[in-house]
Amino acid sequence: MHWLTNSPQGFVVVLVLGTAIGLIGYAIPSVLAGIGHARHRRGIALLNLSLGWTVLGWIAALVWVLFDEHGNDPEWP
Repeated sequence: MHWLTNSPQGFVVVLVLGTAIGLIGYAIPSVLAGIGHARHRRGIALLNLSLGWTVLGWIAALVWVLFDEHGNDPEWP
């Protein structure tokens, strides 16, 4: 683990992994809306894309997808 903190290659690895984890976390509401066939998945994705960078916008998109009516998937929670 010492090479992560004291080398340029370690910095790049941490930067790439951090960016990938951040982007995956950022897209969670949109992905859930798509997987669950949410009725308003375009609106959820638009809210997530435009205001997801704010914590409140991301939480709003996540709450919306969790409480939205889901069309084709009766197994959705």
